[in-house]
Amino acid sequence: MSSASQHTITWLVQERGFEYSRAAYLSAGMVAVGGLLGNLAVGALTDWARRRHPAGRLVGVAVLAATAIPVAAVFYRLPPSSPFLLPAWFVAQGWMLGWFGPVLAALDELAPPGRRATVLGFGLLAINLLGVATGPWVAGLIGDRASLTAGLLAALGVGALSLAPLLLAARLQSRPERPRV
Repeated sequence: MSSASQHTITWLVQERGFEYSRAAYLSAGMVAVGGLLGNLAVGALTDWARRRHPAGRLVGVAVLAATAIPVAAVFYRLPPSSPFLLPAWFVAQGWMLGWFGPVLAALDELAPPGRRATVLGFGLLAINLLGVATGPWVAGLIGDRASLTAGLLAALGVGALSLAPLLLAARLQSRPERPRV
């Protein structure tokens, strides 16, 4: 989802009629400000949730995703003249860059103490191979065959599919630990 957003400038120019320089400057501003504030906000909210419940971080990520993904979908459907375009983009950008930290923190919490580095390494490998490497490529393929809007919406759909494993992991994390025999 976040890697597919690399197509945002192209999408703004080709499908929303923005001048290239305006699209690039707006995108840079959104990544800088929305990304920074999104990282801080998502991290703070999921840390707050974690202090209240063992599975709070994962539940928080899932709730924030369930909120931000529809906002991102609205962003990709809005006309450029809409007064909601920039606020929706801001929320979408904040989420697209903000989920990494809490997910990695949750992986660290879920990993057995002697295997944390291995689990985090595998998690980062999976995120990069399945998302960062393939996200822009698949969104671009869909864009070449249909529209870039369709490709970006498909990437959001994949992000929405992550809600089920997140909630399953949260459920497993909230179970009391069984005594080891």
